[in-house]
Amino acid sequence: MKSLKIILIFFLINFFSIPTTFASQDNFNNINSKTFENIISKQINAIKSGNKKIAFSFASKNIKKKFVNEENFYQMIKKHYPQIYFSEKFIMGETLTRKTNSIQEVKFITNKLHNATAYYIFVKNNLNEWKIDGVIVKNKLGKNI
Repeated sequence: MKSLKIILIFFLINFFSIPTTFASQDNFNNINSKTFENIISKQINAIKSGNKKIAFSFASKNIKKKFVNEENFYQMIKKHYPQIYFSEKFIMGETLTRKTNSIQEVKFITNKLHNATAYYIFVKNNLNEWKIDGVIVKNKLGKNI
């Protein structure tokens, strides 16, 4: 009988803590989403204004090693990410938080059409700051009816 009570108490504690866990995860994702939106906005503004140094400052250590300097980084964005470079605006999507990184979905709009979705990968550096560790862009195919 005593073991049944212990199991019941354990079940009740775990059952009632689940909504709290999800709520705190949602709150954590909302905070990160605002942070990520701020970083992405600043980087895109820097790219569009030609401020290569500022644009490069949001990159992770891995990205900085790969591209070595601001000019290489800037030219890579111009050449390989026209969906971002030429976008008129963007809309934040879902945020996925994992142990080693977070992923922010971003929908890019050009000529009032959603033409691409990007997935920004964020990691924290040694100073506990979020940095962009990569971007995967998926072009939108076809038209919505």
